[in-house]
Parts: sequence; C-alpha cells; structure tokens
Amino acid sequence: MTDDTIILKCSGCYADIVEIWLSEKEKDRKTKVVAQCYKCSDSSFSQEISGVFFVAAVDGCAISETTTKDNGTMVIKTIKG
Repeated sequence: MTDDTIILKCSGCYADIVEIWLSEKEKDRKTKVVAQCYKCSDSSFSQEISGVFFVAAVDGCAISETTTKDNGTMVIKTIKG
C-alpha cells in the first residue's frame, strides 16, 4: 500500500473490502465513502476522500453496485467473486 492507496476494511470481520486509488489529490473535492462487506454484510467505517479517486474490489470479491445516499455518502456494495 502506498500514500495514494486506501484500503477500506469491514468494521465487523475486519476483511479488506475495496481499494481506493487516489488521483489528483489537489482537487477541491471531498467524498465520504462506505463499503459493504461481501463476507458478513457489515460495512466499513466512513472514510472522507479528498480529490479524484478510483475504486477497485480486492481479490475474492467484486463491486456489485455503487449508490449515493441523500447526505452525499458513496456506498459501495460488494459480492463474492
């Protein structure tokens, strides 16, 4: 993991859920992100990301859906894959 990578972990079973790759950190953009665990259906803690970013599933899972809540938080749902 580098300074440009964030791993969101499940708050319940502590599994790695998704990787967030930071790009253009100087951009004035903040996004709260939460990932739902494919193993236990719990979620990661909310993480505020600054700048532009890309999301990738970790080995063993896939991203099934990405939605945005009314409060602007991005929710990433994962499945076993």
